[in-house]
This record gives sequence, C-alpha cells and structure tokens, in this order.
Amino acid sequence: MIDQYLAQRAILEALEGKLEAMRGSGELGADTIVELYFFDDLVQKHKTIFRVATVEDVALAISKVEEKSDGRFKLLSLNPSIADRDVVRVALTHEAGRPLTDISNLYWKLKYKEGSSVTNAPLDSKIFWLTPREIYSTISNAKRSFSFRPGGVQFRLLRWFSEHKGFTGSKELAQELDTTTRTIATDIAKLKRKADDAFGLDESSFIESSQGEGYRLAAAIKIKLDHGTS
Repeated sequence: MIDQYLAQRAILEALEGKLEAMRGSGELGADTIVELYFFDDLVQKHKTIFRVATVEDVALAISKVEEKSDGRFKLLSLNPSIADRDVVRVALTHEAGRPLTDISNLYWKLKYKEGSSVTNAPLDSKIFWLTPREIYSTISNAKRSFSFRPGGVQFRLLRWFSEHKGFTGSKELAQELDTTTRTIATDIAKLKRKADDAFGLDESSFIESSQGEGYRLAAAIKIKLDHGTS
C-alpha cells in the first residue's frame, strides 16, 4: 500500500511538467495525449513513494487525480512499454494467492483538455508551519511533517528562507547562521530529501538552487512561524 496523497501529488507534478514542456515546444493542443511512465516519470523522482507499488495502487492514484482535475485529465489506457531497461526493478509487496507483478515498464495514456483548472486544494496546499523541532502542514485533515535537531541549522535555514525573499548565497548563509558553506549545502540537500519524503515535493518544488546566486524557497512555498518560535 502506498501513500495515496503523496502518490497523487507526484503524478500531478509529473503530468504538469510534461504539459509545460509541450506548451513550450508548441505541441500542446485542445486535446493532447500525455504518456505517464511509471519508472521514468515517477520512480526515478520519487523512489520513497513508489518503492512498493501495485498496478492497482498507481491506477487508484491516477483515477483520483483525474477525478479532481475538473475535466482536465481523462485516463485512456494502461500500456506495456517495449523499452529495454537495464535497471533494478521495483520491489512489490507479495499478496497471498497473487503473483508478483513488475510494473516498471508500464505507462498510462491520459487525454488532457486545455482550459480547465484543477480544483484540488489538498494537492496544491503549500503553506507550512515551522517550530524549532519540525515543519508541518495539515492536509486533508492529516498532519504531515518532518523533524530536525531543535534550533539546529536546518531549522535556522527554514526560518531564514521564511523571512527573506530571493536568493541568498551560501557564504552569506554560512555567515548569518554561524556555520560553514559545506554544512549549508549538506543540510539543504537533507531538507530537500525530507520534503520529498514527507510532502511529495521534489527538489525544485521546495528549495530552489541557482549556481552563482544561492538558495531560496520555491515561489509557491509559504512558511509561517508557529507560536513560540524564535
């Protein structure tokens, strides 16, 4: 059983990324067919979410995205991929009386209709609350969070980003937070991984990195200090 909230968020993110690329290349039409590959589009970016999955798990997540898309997406078919991949297959949970199924090479076809907007507040919720011990968000009546050392560098980084817009260089961050540039880079990488595991946010969807400019929160992310933080 996979986390359906995180799976749906990852699927929607993958679909939106494909659509944005097609829009940029002029390939996006009124009714466009989008192919969503299990291994390339989901597993490689979100190993934690999809490391244990069944066809039914992913199909349910896609159907929920379709249901909440207000007509934007319509699932057409599930197809085997003929790609010859030299990869380690995804480990799947064994169910009594049912053979193990390798879905690494499968892909789904969806039809996209331009013009409607997603009315899915839980998937788009990106307001987070910060305490000295954790960052959390309440989504679909469930608390999702990840923790860090109380008052440590990861907390101070998140507090800095919540109070400063725009990029901040690693040297400035190291100076302001009384640490080293190596620690800054290491802890930002850890924060990105934790955000992926807890909220289904890939690296660029939580903290953005730009060579020569530094780091900043992604534009859609809003972090607010919980009462009692300093």
